[in-house]
Amino acid sequence: MKKTALISAVALMLVVSACSKTDNTNNGATTGTNNGATQNQTETDAAAPAEKPDPFGPYAETVDFTTIVNNNPEAAKKFPEGESYENNKYKSYLEKALNIKSTPLWEANGPAYSNKFNLMIASNDIPDIFVVENIDKTPAKTLLKRLYDAGMIEDMTTAYDQYASDAVKEVNQSVNNKALDNASFDGKLYGLPSVNDMNNVNMVWVRQDWLDKLKLKAPTTTDELMVVAKAFKEQDPNGNGKKDEIGLAAQGAQLFNGEPFTFTGLMWAENAFPNMWVKDDSGKLVYGSTQPAVKTALGKLAQMYKDGSLDSEFALRDGNKTAEYLASDRAGLMMGMWWNPFWPISGGIDNNPKAEWKAYPIMTGDHVNVGNDFYSNSFIVVKKGFEHPELAVKIMNIMKANSSKKIPELLELETTGIYKASDSTRTQWGLNSQVVPVFPDTTARTVKKFDDIFAGTAKEDILDIAEKPIFDQVKSEKDNPKKDLNNYKTYLAWMEGNGVVSRNKLNNVFNEFTGTTPTMEQSNTTLSDLQTKTFLEIIMGKKPISEFDSFVASWNKMGGEQITKEVNDAASAQQ
Repeated sequence: MKKTALISAVALMLVVSACSKTDNTNNGATTGTNNGATQNQTETDAAAPAEKPDPFGPYAETVDFTTIVNNNPEAAKKFPEGESYENNKYKSYLEKALNIKSTPLWEANGPAYSNKFNLMIASNDIPDIFVVENIDKTPAKTLLKRLYDAGMIEDMTTAYDQYASDAVKEVNQSVNNKALDNASFDGKLYGLPSVNDMNNVNMVWVRQDWLDKLKLKAPTTTDELMVVAKAFKEQDPNGNGKKDEIGLAAQGAQLFNGEPFTFTGLMWAENAFPNMWVKDDSGKLVYGSTQPAVKTALGKLAQMYKDGSLDSEFALRDGNKTAEYLASDRAGLMMGMWWNPFWPISGGIDNNPKAEWKAYPIMTGDHVNVGNDFYSNSFIVVKKGFEHPELAVKIMNIMKANSSKKIPELLELETTGIYKASDSTRTQWGLNSQVVPVFPDTTARTVKKFDDIFAGTAKEDILDIAEKPIFDQVKSEKDNPKKDLNNYKTYLAWMEGNGVVSRNKLNNVFNEFTGTTPTMEQSNTTLSDLQTKTFLEIIMGKKPISEFDSFVASWNKMGGEQITKEVNDAASAQQ
């Protein structure tokens, strides 16, 4: 639900089978690494196109190229009558605008797509332009490196330097060109990297009316959260004369996966990053679940359980079961994401429209810690020797121009019929090739626009066509509070949830390794089970906090030490 709501509301995607299966791809300005590559003109000039660089210029003669298509059958059902992956309005516009023609080498979906993708690399039979993304458990960066080592893909340094539009470069500059560095080897660029909206903040959703009734301070630290949870458990905030409330609504089916009711945000607030590979002070990659900060956070959770602030049976509940507490007015405190007013808070709103909800950040000093995968997780690549490597860059330029509403023909298409941006299925029509460069703070920028309009320092004409319907709901809620509960939920999600994202200093901590290693394949299930069992036993008081040290020792002995070595070796090999 999170991804669908976010993308359909903010990032309009231009879809084309030429570049199947990308993910919010962004490209930025030339990095120092790329500047160094450009200095070697003898080598890079060989790949430079003959035409005068024009980021949007059509070719004098039609350029044919091959690609591959992930023909998701469910997405195919969303095409308007008479359209398909091979024939649709977006693809037609792009081919006409650049005077190009694409032909798929093959089409597949699901496991068949993964198998064909791996086979084409193994057989050195790749198309002219295609997207490299995570395949099964193999990260896109690993596949990119494999293509580079085999000499199968084109150096894109000159093509990018000469043809990337200012708008595309601006996006990459916003992340200090780190995405470009991630797609570079030996000082040269070999893939056009994605850059994603880093909207992964975990926050506290709280019944503000309960806080006010009990005269409590809004929780913005872990310790303050513990105080509020205990009070909600003990002081009958729902006013029914029974101590039937729970403190912090939580589930034990998943402890740290970032979903609603998990302890992810509480961990991050304590500088703990379980299930992530992070750098220690020496720059070595270490497994976050085994670091001392996790022990500290577990100790606080154990205290909450001892105090009765956690449901005694939370370990047996999943998200749906826990959501029942919100719907029955027995819970008013949960950790979650910006979109939670659409679920699971929606049940509580529907059953008790008088309830007042607000979102607060859980701070670590002056900032909010956010665990994330890297800025980029997919790459557009070009086959070695393809005559027009700049074509991939031009396609991206048009995608970005469309997302900025600078293409009148597509603007009209986006606002009419089945393609309209406000349609909740907007992201499904389209071929799975989302290559619109987006800023890492895209949703935060949208909220800033809303704030400025309400403050009277900007007018509604600053909104794009994806933002306008959201703003209309938000404004309607402000003008007529709770007259339409759907508007209220949208208001909460954007002005409260995304407000936390927009109005606070964020510290992104990246998962530095997302692949697998031989020992990880053999031992990961056993190690994961050990972690879950030990952490639950500590939280529920069945084992003392010192058991964490025994867990770390066992984790290392049972394969973790070897996995750590393999992870560091693999990470070094990707550089």
